[in-house]
Amino acid sequence: MKINYFRQAWSSIKQEPVVSAVSLAGTALAIFLIMVVVMIEEVKTAPFAPESNRDRWLVQKYASITNESWGTDNSSNGGMGFNLVKQVFYRMEIPEAVTAYTVTPSTGLFSVPSQAPFCAEELSTDAGFWKVMNFTFISGKPYTQEDFEAGLPVAVLSESTARRLFKTSDAAGREFQLNYVTFRVAGVVKDLAARI
Repeated sequence: MKINYFRQAWSSIKQEPVVSAVSLAGTALAIFLIMVVVMIEEVKTAPFAPESNRDRWLVQKYASITNESWGTDNSSNGGMGFNLVKQVFYRMEIPEAVTAYTVTPSTGLFSVPSQAPFCAEELSTDAGFWKVMNFTFISGKPYTQEDFEAGLPVAVLSESTARRLFKTSDAAGREFQLNYVTFRVAGVVKDLAARI
């Protein structure tokens, strides 16, 4: 019986080759587009390094403040300031770890003496970032809570940025300038694979 289906399909293809080709191409394109949409959505939520614990995350990017005395438009919406993070999120006792970091990376000017400066992405984080994310350190270690609270200019570099600055990935303890402020390298992490 299944052979009859193949015979019927083959005779239809021979009788109407253009319509058959368009039909097959349309079906293949529809399947392809559905697969692309599923993959894009999965990349947003699938756990992979350094975000291996995504299925256990609760992410809060923005906040809304309302005040009755402001009149009809009585709310203000936007990104959270660090004081709000300290007062609300750092005080929570139930989460295993809490971190705060900038939503999007900015571009910073990296330099060392006797070398031309270059621009690269920078992400401002707190010390809890290294508990939530699981980067692979190839040199040094993450900065500590004490370093963060003291406001010490310490940084963790990616392997490629360390190589651009120091010509080596073993850069822990060395100094560089980021936006004309001298920082000490606490550690160097392995580069991440490119994302979609």
